[in-house]
Amino acid sequence: MDYFGSDNLGELKQIYRLIDRQDELNQLLDANTDGSGQRPISVRLGSELSEQSLRNLSLITARYSVNDHGQGMIAILGPKSMPYSKMIGLLEAFRTELASRLTNYYDHH
Repeated sequence: MDYFGSDNLGELKQIYRLIDRQDELNQLLDANTDGSGQRPISVRLGSELSEQSLRNLSLITARYSVNDHGQGMIAILGPKSMPYSKMIGLLEAFRTELASRLTNYYDHH
């Protein structure tokens, strides 16, 4: 059975509620900083997440920059048993391609 089977339906509802609470979601995502600034890719396990409903999950975030046009972040929220090396590789490739395409778009418009 997948992670969000009937036993975990309550947790799934909590995650949807978190997504609706913009301030708490921003706080969760902005927590990926350290003393040297923002890390491009960050992995946090459930116990490292402030939100109680995420204790059984992991959050992988990837920051990207679009030159002078701003910054963004993409994230994967999944079970602690996810294939981390594959997910980190996927996020790295996606953030690089996204930044490149957005930079290209803004430079030509």
